[in-house]
Amino acid sequence: MASYRELFRLHSDTIRKRAREQEISGRGSMSKVEQIAALADEDLSGHVEILDQKKSALVDVAEDLGMDTGGTKDDLQIRIADARVGQIDGHTYPDSEKDGSTRKPASDLESSFESTEQRREAIMKAADRMVATAWEKRTSYLLLESLLPRDEKEPLSIQPGYMQHHPDKIPVVEALVPQLNPKGEEILPLDDRVVATGQEAARLGLTDGESQVVVHSNSEDELSVRPSRRQRDRGSTVILEVMVPHVAFRVHKAEQNPLRLWKTAG
Repeated sequence: MASYRELFRLHSDTIRKRAREQEISGRGSMSKVEQIAALADEDLSGHVEILDQKKSALVDVAEDLGMDTGGTKDDLQIRIADARVGQIDGHTYPDSEKDGSTRKPASDLESSFESTEQRREAIMKAADRMVATAWEKRTSYLLLESLLPRDEKEPLSIQPGYMQHHPDKIPVVEALVPQLNPKGEEILPLDDRVVATGQEAARLGLTDGESQVVVHSNSEDELSVRPSRRQRDRGSTVILEVMVPHVAFRVHKAEQNPLRLWKTAG
């Protein structure tokens, strides 16, 4: 197996060969992206439809996310995949302050929350603050839950999305704010209704375990929330995205959480 970052760089013939060697079921009718999703170490489920588009459509997605739109189709696919799953991929963790190696969260660490409901309430409140901060600062922000004993009193933290984080701090939800709309113009000015709608998207995303977008209807000047996987209508612009990780980590003492914070495969 390999990372999607490596697989997207390979020729379609090489991908088909690997799928055959791995005896991937249904590979004969799969597209290159579908085969990559089946072969990759990371969980790309839920992102295939977005990644399996023409380059022009990928440019639109990258613009909506405030990303660089230059480079090849592979470059765009990797950037978009990084934005959606890279923060929770074990291969992208920075060196641990604990043991100096790149690794996934230590399995013996526990959540600092004593109950499910306490954790739920704290995460919802922190997500509200994260969305408000992201919109005010016009940059992406990430909500982390620390499993480190030193953070027992304040296990939740908010930081800019571009900053690396300790392996024992688990991404809970992220707010992505594009800098420009598809026409290269500035996104909506600071507006309380954007924050309120973004907070609604965060609560819905955390409850359903599915990333959400806040869409602005250019003609009617209306805001709405919809799942990220749904394509946006013409004449509308994504002005904020709330991303919920799709990789499940055990969080001891609070693992039976009614919030579907991490959506497991299948």
